[in-house]
Amino acid sequence: MAHRWLILLTATLAAGLARGQTPKAVAAPPVTNVYTYVEQMPQPPGGGGNAAMVALIQKAIHIPLFHGNYPESSRVVVGFTVTEAGQVRGVRIHKSIDRRVDSAVVHAVRALPRFTPGRQQGRAVSVSFRIPITFCWQ
Repeated sequence: MAHRWLILLTATLAAGLARGQTPKAVAAPPVTNVYTYVEQMPQPPGGGGNAAMVALIQKAIHIPLFHGNYPESSRVVVGFTVTEAGQVRGVRIHKSIDRRVDSAVVHAVRALPRFTPGRQQGRAVSVSFRIPITFCWQ
C-alpha cells in the first residue's frame, strides 16, 4: 500500500513541477528569401555561369561500374541552393534514374567549391537551382 502512495506522490509532484515551469522564449530564425533568378546569379570560382557549374558537377561524378537497363541517354535532375555565403545547401534529386547514380550526383554537387553568391538589389541572397545532368551510357 505504501508503494502505491509513493508512486502517486511522485507523479503528482512531477506534474506540479512541469506546470510550474515557464517556457523559455525561442528566437525565430531569420526569414531569408530563396530566389530562382536574381540580377547577378551565383558564379562558380572563375565564372562561367551554368555551363561551368554543369561541367564541375560532371567532372566530379564518379559512378562505379554496375549493370543496369537504362536508355542510351538518361537524365537526373538535381536541385540545390547557393546561400548568401556561397555555400551549396539542400541538395536533392528531383528526377531519378537509379539510387546509385543519384547518390553519385548528390556527392558531386556537395563537393562543389564555394560560389560567388548571387546578388539582388546589391545584397547577397540565396538562389535555388535545378540542373539536369545527362548520362550517355555506352
